Amino acid sequence: MAKKFVVSDESVLNDYGFRVLTSGIRQAQFEKNPIGLFMHKRSNRWEVEKESILPICIWANLTVEGGQLLAEPIFDQNDEFAKVIESKVEGGFIRMASIGINPITWSSDDQYLLPGQTRETVVECELVEISIVDFGSNPNAIALYDKEQNLITLNSETEKVIIPLIKSKEKPEETQIDLNMKNIAILLGMSENATEGEILEAVKKNQETVLALTSQVATIELSAIESAVQLGIDDKRYTADKKAELIELGKKVGVESLKKTIELMRSVGKPTDHITGTGKEDDKTITLASLMKEGISAVEKLKAEDPEKYAELYAAHYGHKFTPKLED
Repeated sequence: MAKKFVVSDESVLNDYGFRVLTSGIRQAQFEKNPIGLFMHKRSNRWEVEKESILPICIWANLTVEGGQLLAEPIFDQNDEFAKVIESKVEGGFIRMASIGINPITWSSDDQYLLPGQTRETVVECELVEISIVDFGSNPNAIALYDKEQNLITLNSETEKVIIPLIKSKEKPEETQIDLNMKNIAILLGMSENATEGEILEAVKKNQETVLALTSQVATIELSAIESAVQLGIDDKRYTADKKAELIELGKKVGVESLKKTIELMRSVGKPTDHITGTGKEDDKTITLASLMKEGISAVEKLKAEDPEKYAELYAAHYGHKFTPKLED
């Protein structure tokens, strides 16, 4: 089943900063020979590019819906390359198509412009071909042809530009790109008459300043994290072997969140540190019975680490002196 493509969409700008009105696309001549190319490949160098320049499909059911031009490709089943592209299309690996047009009229009238547009809108054009493309600049990925059907690429080095830049209405000699550069200069605190080179140099310096400040902030943050972790070690909230792990945690969550985490940690130490008392009322009430409630491991740990304290609690609990067995 043939897939339907959006081959042009007047609601969006392409990478060159202009759009094409769908209602102004002339289709009559194209429909006499509705060829479909791949990546706008078209050349007279027959022997050099014999296979790459042949049409891979024809286009059918050209319709206009909501400002979009839609079409369906019918691939050449006798062309192996065309069948490969068809397989990519049917499998969803290639999903874009692009019109090739010969612009006839264009305009910078406000009614034709979209926000951010830098080149005039193509109001009328002749449809030359429609290509399957692997990656388009947007849903109306445009290829331009001149009157001799030569493909034209718009870029900063192009000498022959068909679609002109939009002129400022206040200062006709200025283009939209000029105005954008002036806005950048003003944001940088420079004169609006600053040259492009001066603006770019200022942007570079600002980038270097931001990078330097970012580095300083990172250094200060790390120092604060390390100090917070060390303070936790000094307060015996955890042992020194946890230092590296907690520093990495601080880098992820920030120093304030790390401090809150450390505050929630209980001091570490031997069981006897808690049993012998710290001045708190609950420390004074620890007995052998309370240790037994914690489990035999707690009793055995006290017995191994503080035999004297164990003997004291034992005597208080059983009413007679603790006598170690030989194996103890």
